[in-house]
Amino acid sequence: RSFYNYNIPKDGSVRRIKKRIDYLAGLYSDGLIGKKEAFECVEGWNAYAMHGSTYKLRKLLIKRLKKSIKRIDIDNDKLS
Repeated sequence: RSFYNYNIPKDGSVRRIKKRIDYLAGLYSDGLIGKKEAFECVEGWNAYAMHGSTYKLRKLLIKRLKKSIKRIDIDNDKLS
């Protein structure tokens, strides 16, 4: 969606990346991917979103992924 003074990504795009973050967190908890691979996937969308006025949204999504990974790491440490 383009406005005369800023651009924002479509709602569907934002929903998809949120679902992908949850999916990546699940793969990380299963041990199928590492932290680096999870952040690389989100960085691809982040580069796409940089073309719009999305600073807060991008920071929120990175924070969401970090929080999920941290929670998984804490749970795995408790089990060990």
